[in-house]
Amino acid sequence: MILSPDHFLIDADGIYDWSPAGVASAWAATIRRTQELLSDPRYISLVLLVGVSGSGKSTWLRSHMERNKVYIDATFTTKAGRAPFIEIARGADRVIDVVFLDTPFEECARRNALRSDDRRVPDAKMFRFRDQLRNEPPTLAEGFRQVVVVTP
Repeated sequence: MILSPDHFLIDADGIYDWSPAGVASAWAATIRRTQELLSDPRYISLVLLVGVSGSGKSTWLRSHMERNKVYIDATFTTKAGRAPFIEIARGADRVIDVVFLDTPFEECARRNALRSDDRRVPDAKMFRFRDQLRNEPPTLAEGFRQVVVVTP
C-alpha cells in the first residue's frame, strides 16, 4: 500500500492545494490513514521513502514495493517530520524502515524543472529540503530497523 500526502492535496477538480492549511490537512490525513492501515494484520511494516523532491522515490517504489508493507512516499527531510510515523509504527507493534534516495541535488533540480507548473517545487523549498537532509539524514538512532541508502 502506498500513501503520499500529495494524494490528499488534490481537490475534486484535480487541482493541488499547496496552501499551509491544505498541506497540514494532507499530513493529518496521511497520519490517520497510516494508523488505520497498521492496525490491519496484513501489513507487517512501515517504510518511509526519504529524499529531496525529484530524487526518484516514486520511481524506485514502483520496482521495489512488497504487498505486505505500507510505504509513505514523501520527502521526510527532518527528524521531526519522521517522528510521528515512528511512533505510529511502535504503537502498532510494527517495524519501520527507511529507503533514502540520496540522488545528487543537481539531478533532483533538473527533474523538478521538468514537472508541470502545479507539481513543480519552488527552488527555495528544494534548497531547504537539501539542507535539511544534510543536517538530519535518517539514522538508526531515530528508531528505524534499517536505513537503506540508494544512490542512483
